[in-house]
Amino acid sequence: MDQPATTPQKIRRLIEEAAVSRDFLSLEIVELKRKLDVPARMRESLREHPTSWVAGSAISGLFASLLFRRPRKPKPKQAAKAAKTGVMGVLLASAVAVAKPIAGRWLANRAKNYWLAGDLPLDHRTTTSVAVPHRKVKSLSSSHV
Repeated sequence: MDQPATTPQKIRRLIEEAAVSRDFLSLEIVELKRKLDVPARMRESLREHPTSWVAGSAISGLFASLLFRRPRKPKPKQAAKAAKTGVMGVLLASAVAVAKPIAGRWLANRAKNYWLAGDLPLDHRTTTSVAVPHRKVKSLSSSHV
């Protein structure tokens, strides 16, 4: 006679245990979904630690550039040319290499100042292929009208 009285209690206890297990499993599923959502975790990490990500990117980029760098091979033509030209040739070539950008800037500034002064036409259609001497053009004054 004891068994029929304990059976409903067992059933209630089992139902409560099942409810607790379902709650626990639902929390575990939510946690597992959060852990498996890699893009959301990346966004969260980027928002929380932006300087760490920038520094890590820079360091890994530097490391990769040093790791995958190809060794420079001397070009045989340049080595033979340097041997033929001697010290003066190398010095002259170095001087030209240094002077090129300086001369380019100087020439660009001169051309810009020349155009700004109005000595050169900016529109190529107004230029002529024949040199025409500059003449003073008579202006129409109000007395002639």
